[in-house]
Amino acid sequence: MRSGGELCYNAPMKLLPLYSADDLPALKRKYRLWAAAAAAVALAGVGLCVAFCCQVTPRNANLMELRCVLTFAAAGWVDIYLGAFRLGALRHQQAHTARILNLPRTTVRGQVTLDKKDRRIPRSITVRAVTVRQGESVHRLWVDSTRLAPLQRALAAGDTLTLETAGGYVTAVEVAE
Repeated sequence: MRSGGELCYNAPMKLLPLYSADDLPALKRKYRLWAAAAAAVALAGVGLCVAFCCQVTPRNANLMELRCVLTFAAAGWVDIYLGAFRLGALRHQQAHTARILNLPRTTVRGQVTLDKKDRRIPRSITVRAVTVRQGESVHRLWVDSTRLAPLQRALAAGDTLTLETAGGYVTAVEVAE
């Protein structure tokens, strides 16, 4: 939008999509990778516990029991973290992306402002609020926090933008070619 410090009004513009059909397979691969990591942590914890149990003698029974308990607790907490935060977030991201890709699109143009804080939707994604002012009317939209970079770059070039929306979420932003 800016060329040499000046606004370039006749620069060709194009919509840069924030969602594409390729996102779903990529999210599924990422989910499988984190699920494999969680399974590896669980199996490593069980394997260490079995190894400790194979080394038990009457003299070191208390030490081996403590090692088993600590190992299994640590592996369990790591798995709980991975399941709750990584795998859960990826599941919600997949569902959100699939939903957005199937919704009809609308276009909004106006003065755009972006909130500074992210908000976590319970059992869903993390979003940031976007406000679009068109004269007297104000539109409140959301943008997925993981897809924020193109919108921030476009806002750095100017605050009057054209946004494509679906279901109250920003799905594309107009940028200079």
